[in-house]
Amino acid sequence: MWTQVQISVQITMDVARWHATCSWLDDPALEPVVLTRTGVVRVHPYEDPVTVLDACIEGLRKTAAEQDWLLR
Repeated sequence: MWTQVQISVQITMDVARWHATCSWLDDPALEPVVLTRTGVVRVHPYEDPVTVLDACIEGLRKTAAEQDWLLR
């Protein structure tokens, strides 16, 4: 089961760099499997945080679809 999902975003001018980390744990006696993905999306410098986060999550969705990750 997924035990943790995090996404962080760093914005510099019109570029938002996102980093996603997810942990999967099947057996509490074992170490969790950690999956990470990163990406970059263009945003307007004065965009509100919710719109920037939406753009980053859409970037994560596209990356996941391309790499068949997080969709199952």
